[in-house]
Amino acid sequence: MTSDHELFKRLGAAGSAFYGQFDAFREIQRRAIEPVLAGKSILITSATASGKTEALYAPIISRLMQGDRSSRHRIRVLGIAPTRALVNDLFERLQGPLGSLGLSCGRQTSDHSDKHKRPNVLITTPESFDSMLVRNGKYENGTLTEHLLADVEVVVIDEVHLFYGTSRGDQLVWLLARLRRLRAFACQRGYTKTNDLQTCGASATVSSPDLVARRLLGNNAEAICVAGSRDIEFLTEDPSAGWTKLSALPTISKIRDRLIQSNSQTDLSAVEMHIWRALTVESDAACRKALVFVPTRSLCDKLSTYLAETITRKRDIHVLAHHGSLDKTKREQAEKAFSNARDVILVATTTLEVGVDIGNVDCIVLVGPPPDTGALLQRIGRGGRRSGITRVVPIARDWIESCALASMLDAAGKGIVDEKPYARRWSVFVQQSASYVAQSKNRSRTRKQLLELADEVWPWQGSNRTAARILDKLIEDELLVETKGHITLGAEWSESLESRGGGFHHNLDTEGRGTPVVDSSTGEVIAHVQSAGSLGSTMALGGQRWDVVSAGGEIILKPGNDRKETETFRYAARAAPTSRNYARHFLFGAGFQPEDAPVLMENGEEIWVHAGGSAYELALLQLLPGLKAHPRMKGIALVGIPDLDTVKAVASSPDRIRDTIYSNSESMELSLSPGPYHRALPDDVRREVVLELFGVDRFIEWICSRQIRLWTGEMTR
Repeated sequence: MTSDHELFKRLGAAGSAFYGQFDAFREIQRRAIEPVLAGKSILITSATASGKTEALYAPIISRLMQGDRSSRHRIRVLGIAPTRALVNDLFERLQGPLGSLGLSCGRQTSDHSDKHKRPNVLITTPESFDSMLVRNGKYENGTLTEHLLADVEVVVIDEVHLFYGTSRGDQLVWLLARLRRLRAFACQRGYTKTNDLQTCGASATVSSPDLVARRLLGNNAEAICVAGSRDIEFLTEDPSAGWTKLSALPTISKIRDRLIQSNSQTDLSAVEMHIWRALTVESDAACRKALVFVPTRSLCDKLSTYLAETITRKRDIHVLAHHGSLDKTKREQAEKAFSNARDVILVATTTLEVGVDIGNVDCIVLVGPPPDTGALLQRIGRGGRRSGITRVVPIARDWIESCALASMLDAAGKGIVDEKPYARRWSVFVQQSASYVAQSKNRSRTRKQLLELADEVWPWQGSNRTAARILDKLIEDELLVETKGHITLGAEWSESLESRGGGFHHNLDTEGRGTPVVDSSTGEVIAHVQSAGSLGSTMALGGQRWDVVSAGGEIILKPGNDRKETETFRYAARAAPTSRNYARHFLFGAGFQPEDAPVLMENGEEIWVHAGGSAYELALLQLLPGLKAHPRMKGIALVGIPDLDTVKAVASSPDRIRDTIYSNSESMELSLSPGPYHRALPDDVRREVVLELFGVDRFIEWICSRQIRLWTGEMTR
């Protein structure tokens, strides 16, 4: 094995720039340096805060510096991050070492525009990547002579797990294919000296990394994985106990029985009590900074406001809030304040799940479980970066959450990440066909060019025929126009390209920003909401109370009266469906085996715990007559006992299952997230996408494995 000293020498000046302050390489760095220096496309996976950024960027920069130096003033590395906050974080981390090498770093998002400076490394989002492909070519006599991204030799994708198995991830695959085509054209014309494109990615939480690497980064991509996890300590329900090592509890049931239970979805006082315990419990390292994850924006507003009025009476401590409907400036202020303060609590939704730098965090509070183990690992991975010990305050608000959270913690302690099935989201082709057309000088492509791109991206049987049917539908609906074999943008897409800017380039499931909320004292927009609140009412928002003083075209607020009862605004975000992984974790946490499908008794009513998730539940309701939805256990259990003969008949009839899914595909779309342009597809393609996302073969295997039997236990703790 090559020594650290030899690897450091091979990196040249980049070694000192990126690693000068470290005594030795970490394992993921040690294993990644040589293949990245060799130009290989790789996905690296290792624990949070294990040095993955340096593992990729140091050898990438070293290789580019040792190669062709004639394009030093062009964009040679394109970094892709899932959020603008993470773009900013990567920019802050990279500009120092790059600057010491005489290289430049920039960022391109809706908030920052450095692309025209042509930095050597440009950090961006998928949406801005799409926009740059479309908008940044130069033409002479109708021929492309230069493009902003033509010199990009390496693409680095951060937080890969947030892209894989999503419409944004599929969009990235199409964008990489388009960049490869651009590179090949530029090389053929002599604008660049090589058409090579190295694609790398990094994540702490990916199942089946080799498969993810090939599907997202390219067929030749490989995965380099370093196993390992940190010590996890958590606060139990016992008020006399301190931090308990997760490893000391060998079974899921022992973890579940020690979890903090608030027994109410709305009891904020119990949450405050346990956060205060975390801040005051005696230990070898004081807990002064807490990051609190909550499942909804409304709860973020309620809890942060409540803590700001209660826990601050016990200690001089800042309380902050962070969620997607708060204005960007407010979110960035919260991030900076949390990073700089020493005694502080930050209440957040998933917006802080990924790795934007918010400084050292002493403990992570989980109010309810996340959707799966990957999300759990991301959340708790934010804590203990300095100490190496992750401290968690897990708060379950009912028995279901206790079971799911206990199972996820057990999996996290063992480094087990939930599988994520993959399927093609053809809705992405709708947006990408329009974007690829818009990329050309005359905003025109031949049908052949579009179908060839589809074959290149998804070279699977039937892809060409599916793409052709989608084009026919888009032309029929006048979203695209075909004239003499050339396809151009229709009026709606043309207007979107010109007037909506970024809206043309995204594949995000969004529901609009809503009504702006303005602070009357500063005139600043602080949030966007869907409901106004009544005039004179007091609202909890972003960690404080506000009185509504005007509710016209915009909502005007002033600091509120802390003696009045508060309400919360309604946001556009919909309740997430129950994933199959979440349902499975409930099953394990309740003490059952993977194949168990028990029938329990609740208040004299028979409850069948199928643990299949929302999509499977919708299918079961159609396939097994007599069952009803359970109001509190959606995606987990149904009311009634399934007839075993009917279950066997269903399992032995794939055609019946396919017909059922096919005919009920529209009702299933929400639980399967097929992408924002799904309804623009032909009806038959829409149904085929739902079938592929649903996975009939997986469903048959699952239902055949169910062991349905009565269980004498009670559905209580």
